[in-house]
Amino acid sequence: EWMKQLQQLTRTTSVDTTAVPVAEGIFDDMFRTYIESDDSTFWPTVEVYNRLLEIHAYSKSKNGGDEAEKILNRMMDDASDSFIIPPPNQQTYLCVMDAWAMRGQPEKVQRVLDRQKEYSMNDDNGKDDDDDDDDDNYIENLLLLRPTADSYNKLIKAYGIAGDLEQAESTFRSLLDDEEIDSSIPMANHKSWVQIMKSYASSRDEKYEEMVQSLFDEMLSGDEEYLPQTDAYNVLIRSIGKKKDGSQKAEAMLFDMIERFRKGEVEVKPNSETFRSVLTAYNGRGPKFMAASVAAKVEQILQIREGILATSDVVDSDEEAGDDSDSDERLYRMALGIVGRSKDPKKAIRAKRIFGKYNGPMLSNRLHYHLLMSCAFTDGDSEVKFNAFQTALGVMKELRSSSELEIDSAITGMFIKACNNLMPDGPKRDDLVKKIFQDCCRQGLVNEFVQSEFGKAASESLQLEILGGYSVDDISIPKSWSDNIVA
Repeated sequence: EWMKQLQQLTRTTSVDTTAVPVAEGIFDDMFRTYIESDDSTFWPTVEVYNRLLEIHAYSKSKNGGDEAEKILNRMMDDASDSFIIPPPNQQTYLCVMDAWAMRGQPEKVQRVLDRQKEYSMNDDNGKDDDDDDDDDNYIENLLLLRPTADSYNKLIKAYGIAGDLEQAESTFRSLLDDEEIDSSIPMANHKSWVQIMKSYASSRDEKYEEMVQSLFDEMLSGDEEYLPQTDAYNVLIRSIGKKKDGSQKAEAMLFDMIERFRKGEVEVKPNSETFRSVLTAYNGRGPKFMAASVAAKVEQILQIREGILATSDVVDSDEEAGDDSDSDERLYRMALGIVGRSKDPKKAIRAKRIFGKYNGPMLSNRLHYHLLMSCAFTDGDSEVKFNAFQTALGVMKELRSSSELEIDSAITGMFIKACNNLMPDGPKRDDLVKKIFQDCCRQGLVNEFVQSEFGKAASESLQLEILGGYSVDDISIPKSWSDNIVA
């Protein structure tokens, strides 16, 4: 159960500031239970430590790298003296390197890489000199700790995030050199190509976008082991999607992948990230991205994805890991966001349809927020607005009945906006806006967005009643009304 909780926190740590302290509390409970009960089932294994490292790595905390390396230090220093703390494994080092890579500090990734290399070559790490029977096993474990291509991929990632594309390229090319030049550096794998492509794709300089295509072409013409797979296609789709006619090209590449997959090339099967990359090409600003046809296109793309999933007979563990529920949720969140910003007069109906197709776990209330947005910005006759408002009410009822999802400031503000745009002026609107706003005040969640929407939706008499004789424009709200706002 504890491991399941830690796994869930790895998915939310990038957006949830409480994930790290909650994870540390779970770890402390596990450790304390092990000490008090002497039950080995509660012993924090290296997998538990790695989960904790992952939560630090992807957290919003600027100290995530430091905290991750402190844990690594304990595992490296204490493992040889204690059976309580497990020694690091390959994944341990990758997690710590990722913590620094995500913060754009390649020099610290290099330092961890050097420490891993040194640790894996040190014969004194936890070895009992009298235990000759385990020598072969011990040496094998050390060899398994040697830095792999994935270790160097983290370094490429760090240089890319830091904007040092020259060093990213240099590190990547070193993995393609003949092993006779430097046998300590492993050969590149498919992820190495994907990572250097991502580094160039993240640059805003148009000349580097051409490098993404160039690397992709190099993969096509190179060794069979480096032929582009799904992840490489995803990066290229996202890159070409930025161009003027990017949406059409991105969609054409998706259809090419689908055709090849249906012919048996499972290594190019589109996943959630593929479809999200295609949708990114439609997720721009300006009139052409707000057309009703764009909303229809988004729904069509999701229907194509449903067809792909329906015709897939076998999904192996690697595909499940790469196409997991948080990727699914991000895909649907983007789709709903595009529909919500469109001029489609039926966007509330379309958004509700899309929302209803999502069958993964609800990791946050963001899907509900985007469905509310589609309702709030719906324009049309009284019947269209009534139906959109009924959908918005349904969203609020679902959130109120949920034990896992909360009604936060964003949800409250968007629902009040829906009340303002979809309900006619009068006592019924005032009564509903009053109830929603007062609930928000009691929870300490009134921010500028909520306050602004309340000012637009509430009649002047309601504002005077709630705000003690003042209007929204004339008063600073009590501090208690916003005590629980998370910065």
